[in-house]
Formats: sequence, structure tokens, C-alpha cells
Amino acid sequence: MDDAGEAPRRTVTGREPGARIARWARWGLVLSALASAAVGSATGLAFAAVLLTGSLVVSRFARPPLDAAVALFFLAHAAGTWVGYANIRAWGPILHLFVPVLVAMVLALGLADGRLRRPGAPARPRRIAPSLIAAAMGSLAIVVGWEVLERIMMLAPGVDIQTDRGDTITDLQLGALGTTIGVLVSLLILRRERVAPVPARAADDPAT
Repeated sequence: MDDAGEAPRRTVTGREPGARIARWARWGLVLSALASAAVGSATGLAFAAVLLTGSLVVSRFARPPLDAAVALFFLAHAAGTWVGYANIRAWGPILHLFVPVLVAMVLALGLADGRLRRPGAPARPRRIAPSLIAAAMGSLAIVVGWEVLERIMMLAPGVDIQTDRGDTITDLQLGALGTTIGVLVSLLILRRERVAPVPARAADDPAT
């Protein structure tokens, strides 16, 4: 990152461990969706399909460690429909707190790295402050959108995802807290990289 406050350019490859872990986790989501369809679980199928789609979107611009973290968290939630831990009271608050942390970090670092951009726009690092503000707004919008999506999913026949783990206001409060944590962690990461930039490796470099 230079003195103007821009993040150093990062080039990542699909050979990094995080990228491989994320791919295996997404295959796990595919298997969860197929298994849900085979046993007639509309709830499991809906969750696996939505979470797989979200993970694929994240993979387009997230750093590999964050891509892996999101994919594994989504897989854990989908697996909860099979092993039952997604129905325990603590899982709801954990989900609504930590997913926004990851989402905010994915957005903030993706924007700062220049990987998250409009189609056709040049890939270039962006300043920290605008990236963090945009990430906070985007994460909060996703938090609200998830609550709306839950209600829409409930309209599908056989889908039942509402439990007594909490209400919408509590979920939104946890989402706002998670977003704040994610933005602050992203700020620390980007400021650290300004002092000691992470060297980038070209996508066509041979694996070491």
C-alpha cells in the first residue's frame, strides 16, 4: 500500500491451500444438496443450494483463506440439517454473528485489493477508507437481505427454517456487531500490509 492509502496489489492462484479447501467444501455442499433431494428434505436442499451459490459468488473475489472460511462455515451449516446441531439454541447467534464478520472482511479486502469491481472496470487497488465504508454498507445490506430470504424460503413447500433460537431484531443486532468486527479486523490487516506489503505472485508462476 502506498502513501496515498491504497492496498498493495495481490494476485492469488487456485493452487493455494485455501483455494483447495474451499473447492472441497463446495463439493460437500453439492453432496449435501443431492442427499437432501434424495431423501426429500426441502429444507436441506434449499439451504445447500443457497449456501453453495453464496460460496461460488464469494470465490470470485475473496482471498483464499477467507474463501475457505466462508465455504467451511456454509458447509457446517448445511451439515447441521443432517446431524442436528443447527437446531441447538447457540447455533443461531453463532451464525448471525460470525458470518457477517466473514462477509465484511471478504468485501473490505476484495474492494481494497481491486478484485471486487464492476464488470469491465480495471483491476486496481483502492483506498482503505472507501473500501471499508462500502464493505460495511454491503455487509449490513446482506444481513437484512438474509432475513428477507429466510421468509421467502419459508414460502417453498416443505421448507421449515424458523426455530426458537431468536427473533429478527436480535439477528440484525448480531449482524451489525459482526459487521463492525469484520471491518475493524480488515482495517488492522490492511494497515499491517501498508507497513509490510505482502509480495504478490503472478498467476502464471510455477508452483513452488
